[in-house]
Amino acid sequence: MRPVTLCKSLAGFLAFGQCHAAVTWTTIGCGANAQVDGKDITQMWNNAVDLSSNAQSKLDNLLNAITIHSREGPIARIASHVRNMFAIEYRFDRLGAIPSGSRGDVRTIRDNYKLVDEQMKANNGYIICSDADFKFTDDEPVSSGAWYVNLPGTETRMYLTSYMGLENGENNKPCSDPTIMGKTFKGLQTLPDGALKEHQAILLCDNNHRGRKKGTLERNFVAAGANPNPNEYGSASGTILHEMFHVVSNRFSDKDIPNSPQTENVAYMYNPCYWLAMENPVAAIENPDNYRILAEMLMSPSTSWAPPDDRT
Repeated sequence: MRPVTLCKSLAGFLAFGQCHAAVTWTTIGCGANAQVDGKDITQMWNNAVDLSSNAQSKLDNLLNAITIHSREGPIARIASHVRNMFAIEYRFDRLGAIPSGSRGDVRTIRDNYKLVDEQMKANNGYIICSDADFKFTDDEPVSSGAWYVNLPGTETRMYLTSYMGLENGENNKPCSDPTIMGKTFKGLQTLPDGALKEHQAILLCDNNHRGRKKGTLERNFVAAGANPNPNEYGSASGTILHEMFHVVSNRFSDKDIPNSPQTENVAYMYNPCYWLAMENPVAAIENPDNYRILAEMLMSPSTSWAPPDDRT
């Protein structure tokens, strides 16, 4: 989801809480009721790390390949998936499987996954697993109205100010839109001396994942059928990975698709990300969902995922 910048005012309080034992970021609302497909936040978080690690390993395999002998072999499948998400070139039965012009792009893609790893190794913010505990207020200092959640063990509120001032805002809970899988946003903590300190937060919309997304994807899972649809293997851990790219840098933003025939022209899901790569590969390298989809596909190295045959 596009990052949300919170107003730098008292409406954006944040305070540190206790870290979840196996999750480096501080968790809020991540109990048993916030599971997706039977997976809890520890499993989803660790799987997001594994999605990134596995993608880096597969990209290294591609970079180290001297030739691609088989169109159905594992290296060819990796190359095909990277081409479909980032428009790289590759060739068969020739020395230097990846031309020099594309090798730099593959290295950049791999290194961008490494940037996500760095963000996930330390307590760099908050991950909120559900909007169930959010409440609406129009009291000061947010008289225009905002949703907030109380931070663990404190009376401090964190306000989701992207909903401030919206008509009927109290009827629009942060995860009420079924198309929203997650949100990345910033907030502020008031320090004892009155100074303000900025922190990072991610909201994972568990309700919108259930029944529509996997909780996690294990390495070497087997996808069903011939040329399966990658969208059927989207995961909550993939959403965390997507949102982490927003955390890495503002340059990772949800890009618009050039000449889109659709009303919604933002590059989410497989087909829009494919067309973004084909029409604007520079933008694709900074589009978080291209990284999510590639990482999810690479978890099933035996699968030949099919490119789209239309723009839907």
